[in-house]
Amino acid sequence: ALGWWIGAKLGYPASLALIGASVAVLSLSVVDTLKGHQLLDWLRTPEAEPPQLPGLWGEVSHRFYRVLRQRDDLLADERRRLEHFLSGIQASPNGVILLDNSEHITWISTVAADHFGMDPVRDLQQRVTNLIRQPAFVQYLQSGDYNEPVKCQMPRQGYLSVQVRSYGEGLKLILSQDITERERSDTMRRDFVA
Repeated sequence: ALGWWIGAKLGYPASLALIGASVAVLSLSVVDTLKGHQLLDWLRTPEAEPPQLPGLWGEVSHRFYRVLRQRDDLLADERRRLEHFLSGIQASPNGVILLDNSEHITWISTVAADHFGMDPVRDLQQRVTNLIRQPAFVQYLQSGDYNEPVKCQMPRQGYLSVQVRSYGEGLKLILSQDITERERSDTMRRDFVA
């Protein structure tokens, strides 16, 4: 309209109206692009509040923010459930070690760390056979036949009953139980009978 008005005074209304419309469209697209860049900047670091943008970009940023909050709430809930589950395992008198599909340790209970002389933090992501070198255990783990537990004599811990269970896609669970007292009782009984 401004281009038409100026063009009417100069004798070129159609030409200046077209130029004015082009400038208006270009200005609107520049403003729209700047709003889009504000949204992209926020999406690169979504920890902050979303930008307060008018119109369509404001609606998009609000919806993204809501989806990200729902995702964060879901992840926090899953972490809490995992922590409750792992604290339940920690309360068990048996040791538990979780292995990935290449037999690297992903989690160790404190009881298992005591049984095998490991550090529950330092020994994560180590190959289990590099840390537990007891031949009976290594042979048992490599055999793939986990129907029966294997008895291992550990240098500092006495006797352990070790059971491996497969789960998921190639994942393994190692359960250990201290059977030193039972072995001593059996030895004493055998000696008495002899």
